[in-house]
Amino acid sequence: MMDKVYTDAEEENGWWVVPRDADTITIYVEVQHADTVLFWSSPTGTEVGKERKLIGYDSDGEDGWSLVWDIKDQSLHNHVDVQALGIDGVSLATETFNVHTLEE
Repeated sequence: MMDKVYTDAEEENGWWVVPRDADTITIYVEVQHADTVLFWSSPTGTEVGKERKLIGYDSDGEDGWSLVWDIKDQSLHNHVDVQALGIDGVSLATETFNVHTLEE
């Protein structure tokens, strides 16, 4: 089970809101007994599972689990899945959150 997933963006109505001029967003994960944490992104909508892509991973939790996601020149309206894997490669936990670019 993940204790906490959060970002350096503002949260508003269940969405993490990223300013239009942002180049990166950092995703932080607090989880116990993980070996690797995977970060996936997919557009919102129906039947978008095939469009899910790996945006990064962290395999060294010594300094905490996190990912700096390069979002430069992207307009986001996405689901982000954070998946913690155990030593045996089996998923321990998955947490999903939504992120979108602030429309100015």
